[in-house]
Amino acid sequence: MSKKKKKKKDMYQQREQDQIDTLEDRVAHLYVDSKRNYKYNLGELDYVGILPNGKWDIYEVKTSSVGTHKAHQQLFAAKKYFWKQCNDRFIYIAQDDEIIKI
Repeated sequence: MSKKKKKKKDMYQQREQDQIDTLEDRVAHLYVDSKRNYKYNLGELDYVGILPNGKWDIYEVKTSSVGTHKAHQQLFAAKKYFWKQCNDRFIYIAQDDEIIKI
């Protein structure tokens, strides 16, 4: 991988981590525990908030409202995979600082 591509990838990853930080600042008080960049067999969840009853709220972070269809698909697949643990699904749109419940 060229240095230019690596730098661009690192910049994108840092921006996404900053967006997850912002989301965490907004919602962390609702949960007893949380997981960031949670990897599982079907992919990765950007943020998982664990409720007192052990259920999970799962979040997908997007920079803008463009591409939310893919986030819907990812959250639907995660809900099916974690059907016993999953409580609610959300998309966080960083540009608008908006959390949308799916």
